[in-house]
Amino acid sequence: MVKMSQDERERYLYLREAMAESDRASQLESAERRGIQRGEILTKITLIQKKMQRGDSVEKIAEDLLEETSFVKIIYEIVKERSDQTPEEIYSQIKE
Repeated sequence: MVKMSQDERERYLYLREAMAESDRASQLESAERRGIQRGEILTKITLIQKKMQRGDSVEKIAEDLLEETSFVKIIYEIVKERSDQTPEEIYSQIKE
């Protein structure tokens, strides 16, 4: 922690990750407020995973699913980092 507070780059990376996590939670809450139920989000996660396997871009997936690019990008980034996770695990991670 002391090293991180002394190293400007480490501090920047930490704050950037913290902000990204906050954005993920905020996007999920926004989706839930719009009336998207948990099951619908899990379905979208599954569809995004399948479309990523085909090599589709964030923009194409968002267009195909009629969903906001920012919402798809959040899930896309998590799947890209942790491709072995199930939709349930991804949902839980976003929810945190």
